[in-house]
Amino acid sequence: MPYNLFKMFKIACRDSPYDVIPFKQAMDDANKIFNLRTKKSLLAFIVNDGLEDLTFINKKEWEQNQNPDNSIEVYAYRFRTRAIAGYIAFMFNRQTEKWLIKSFHQSENRNTAMLEAMQKALENKSLEESND
Repeated sequence: MPYNLFKMFKIACRDSPYDVIPFKQAMDDANKIFNLRTKKSLLAFIVNDGLEDLTFINKKEWEQNQNPDNSIEVYAYRFRTRAIAGYIAFMFNRQTEKWLIKSFHQSENRNTAMLEAMQKALENKSLEESND
C-alpha cells in the first residue's frame, strides 16, 4: 500500500501540480537544504527520481487535522540524494482531493547506513531463526 500510494503521489506531482501543495516549512527546508527554490523545482525533483533509496518509514494519523470527520494519514519516507539523507512526509486529503507535502528536510537520523545495516542483520537473523 505505501509504495502504491507513493506512486500515485509521484503521478500527481507530474500530471496535476495544482493538486500538490507543499506546506511553507517544507518549501523553506527544500530551498535551504536541497536548493529547491520553487514548488515547480521540488515537484520536478520528486518526479525525476531525486528521492534515491526511498524507504517507507511509517504512516500515522495527522495530529493537526482540524476536521475529525475527515481522517487523513501521513506517510513518511527516508531517502538519499547526493550525500544528503532526507525525509519526506505527505498525505492525501480525500475531501479536497489534494496532496499535501507536510515535510521535506534532512533526515534526523544521519547515520542511515548503520541503521540500514542493523535492520538488514535483524531481518536475516529472523529468517535464519524461522528456518531452524
